[in-house]
Amino acid sequence: MKTMTQKYKILVIDDDAEVMNTLTNLIKLEILGSQVEARCCPLKGLETLKISHYDLVITDQKMPKLRGTELLNLADKVLTSYTPFIIYTGSSELINPIEITSKHFYAIVEKPRHSELVKAIKRIKLETILVGKLNRG
Repeated sequence: MKTMTQKYKILVIDDDAEVMNTLTNLIKLEILGSQVEARCCPLKGLETLKISHYDLVITDQKMPKLRGTELLNLADKVLTSYTPFIIYTGSSELINPIEITSKHFYAIVEKPRHSELVKAIKRIKLETILVGKLNRG
């Protein structure tokens, strides 16, 4: 259960270092109270998810070794609680929604629509806070 003042942990996974750094900096500026970590390899991102909890994961779709949708589906096997995933991609036409079987899927946001990504992150953060308040009674 998060409050507005608690750190909101976000993991960014993108094989393009420039995009990854831009997203990390954008999120730190736009999402107050966020703690952002980044991985440039989807397999390293999956390993990170095994040992650390995140409130949100943002992943690219088109990466070597593992597509974002494959990473999302594998996350079901390593995550112990609900963690929403946003697929942030310039290749949304390559995503077949039938491939996405994970309960962690939240949205697909097309690159480079940074404002849409920020809106989605804020919406998820607010939903997390509201659910926490409802669960507390």
